[in-house]
Amino acid sequence: MPESGESQPAAELQRRVVLSTKQKLGLPVLFAIPLLALFGVFGESSSRASAEGEMIGETVTYPTRLHYRQTSTVAVEVANHSRSLIDTIRVAFDKGYLVRFAGIRFEPSETSDLSVPLLNVKPGEIRTVVVELSGEKYGRSTGRVAVKSAHDSVAATISTFVFP
Repeated sequence: MPESGESQPAAELQRRVVLSTKQKLGLPVLFAIPLLALFGVFGESSSRASAEGEMIGETVTYPTRLHYRQTSTVAVEVANHSRSLIDTIRVAFDKGYLVRFAGIRFEPSETSDLSVPLLNVKPGEIRTVVVELSGEKYGRSTGRVAVKSAHDSVAATISTFVFP
């Protein structure tokens, strides 16, 4: 028995890390996120979609990945492949696609139904419609850009993912 004033040495504790099943599954994810960011998976990117008809064609350049409140553009090139003047070609955007964005601005100006009329398009002429937008809601937004004339129509599907 120890004399008064003397203390017993502390018992040796064995150190070890104990993780729950969820923590074990989460560790690889924690290491993967910076690695994926390093390779540009979370950066801005863009893509192209095209559609061709007998008289008209379209090529859409759009962002595939975008950060929240980051501004980008969707550019639609419309071509008259016919041998005659087309008096009106209308470029229409799905409201379902645009609803997830803010600060939407069309050039040239759009009508109330989110379409842009292109007037008196000459044979072989290419016109461009540009839409400027900012990511407002997280997640994927998918829609179609339709190009219509009196005798032909085409549509291309576009999809953008907005990151936090």
